[in-house]
Formats: sequence, structure tokens, C-alpha cells
Amino acid sequence: MKIKLYIILSILACTSMVKMSAQVRLGAEIGMNVSSLAIKANGHNVDVAGGLSVDYLFNNGITLQSGLYYSSKGASGLWDQYNYSGELRQADIHLGYIEVPLMVGYRIPVMSNVYLVPSVGAYFACGVTGYGEIDVIVSNEHGHGRISDRWDNPYKGFKKDWLADTEVKAFDRFDSGLRFGLSGEISRFVVSFAYDLGLKKVWSGFDTGSYKTSTHKMKNRTACISVGYKFNL
Repeated sequence: MKIKLYIILSILACTSMVKMSAQVRLGAEIGMNVSSLAIKANGHNVDVAGGLSVDYLFNNGITLQSGLYYSSKGASGLWDQYNYSGELRQADIHLGYIEVPLMVGYRIPVMSNVYLVPSVGAYFACGVTGYGEIDVIVSNEHGHGRISDRWDNPYKGFKKDWLADTEVKAFDRFDSGLRFGLSGEISRFVVSFAYDLGLKKVWSGFDTGSYKTSTHKMKNRTACISVGYKFNL
């Protein structure tokens, strides 16, 4: 019984010491994303990002970073290059995610109230909004025709029933990967850069019987720059 009581008191003492030697900070950030999929044949999307951050700052300079963010990703100019039917498809995709990062960083003092903070960790994301623009180019004996349509929900498959071989597979709603960051802190103001390296294949492309994309990565690649403000609790 005495041993159990000693263990409990030791845990409480260690917890108290951690709380005394650490500081919790909350913040808000807003910025801009440049995103694409991990393939050569696509263009970059430029869109907004932002959210709330929470830091657990230890006296030795180590920080635990997390938060809740909205991040716009996607890609433009996705062509159905290897389809040998009479239809050629093209897509511009915009995806909106709610993300939770888990990062470990280290505050490097530069001068009074100025720090550089490199960090590394992971992110976990769930798609909540999105849309796409689908173009179908039809070639036949009468010439060429282009048909455009809006893909209202990219997390569900797209298909024109009256036009053969136009199916576009849905995007996976969930994503995860590595995140690398570098922040500059001046007093309570923060300028941050982060790069997301998606590890999960989020799209199968224009998979149909005549077109397979199993060798394509189709993973999110996103660079973000943001500004923010943090305050101590």
C-alpha cells in the first residue's frame, strides 16, 4: 500500500513539475496554399488556408504543436492521357480539408523575443468540401466536340450515363502524411512555412476498363505560407 501511494505521489509531482516548466499558447493563422498531386501532368492550385493553433512550450525550447485548420488542396489540368477510346477527359479539382497536425519543434533564439522554430511531424485530414470541373472532348467522324460539367461532390464518383467511358472515380475523403515546418516568431507574431508530403493515395484517376492508373501516385503535395498571432494562457 505504501509503495502504491509513493508511486501515485511521484506521478503527481512529475506532472506538477511539467506544468510549471511548460507554457500553453493559443493562436490564429491565415495563409495561402499551393497544391498539386504527385504526378507530372497537372497544374498547381492556389487557395486559402487557416485555423487555430495550440502549442505546448517547454523551458528547454522544445514545443509540441497542434491545432485545427482548414486547408484547400487539389490540382488543375488533370488529363486522361492514356485513354484510347473516343473520349478524352480533363479535370480541375478543388478539395477542402479539416486538418489536425501533430508536430515537434525547437525554438532557436536569434535575439530578444525573436525565434526560429523548425518542426517536423504528421498531419491527418478529412475532406469536408470540394468541387471539380470536368471536360469531355469527343472525337468522331463528325469532328471534335467539348462538353463541360461541374462535379459537385468529388468524394462521390462522376459519370455521364449518356456518354460512354466518362466515369471519374471519387476522391478518398481521408488523407494523412508528413509535415515539415519552419516558423519565425517576433514577440507574439508568427510567419510560418509548411510543406505537406501526402503518403496516402487519394485518387485513382480516370480508372475505367480502358484506362488504369495503378502506377500513378496521386498523393497530395502542398506548400503553405501563413501569418498568425499567439498568446499565452
